[in-house]
Amino acid sequence: MSEGVVAGFVRDSAGRGVREAKVCATAVVQVHGGPLLMSSLSSTSADGGYLIEISLQDSLELRAGVAVTATPPTNSGLESKLSPRLELIITATQPPPETTYVDLVLAKASPGTGAPGGKQILCFY
Repeated sequence: MSEGVVAGFVRDSAGRGVREAKVCATAVVQVHGGPLLMSSLSSTSADGGYLIEISLQDSLELRAGVAVTATPPTNSGLESKLSPRLELIITATQPPPETTYVDLVLAKASPGTGAPGGKQILCFY
C-alpha cells in the first residue's frame, strides 16, 4: 500500500480557523499505463486544521498533481477556495516522509453568489 498526506489549515481573512469546513484533495496519477483519479474528503477541526490521506493499494513511489478545495459550512458567509497545481508524494514508506502542506484562506462571500455558503466547488469523492 502507498500513501500521500495533505495537511493544513482553513482560515477566514481575519486568521480565525474555520470549523467544519469540508476539505477535499483530488490527485491524478499515472498507474499501469493510464490515469487514475483519487480523492479523499475530510472536515476541519475546531481550529480549522485538517489532515487528508490519499491511498493506493499498490506499493508505488510516485509524484502526483493534486488540487485541494475547501468549502465552508452553509450560511458561514464565506466562499469556497480552490488551490490547484500542487504536488503530492505518494510512497510505500509509512508514515510518508513528506507531507504536502496547504493553508487556505476563505474570503467573504460576494452578494448574489447563489449558494448559502458562497460558491460551491466540486469534489470528486
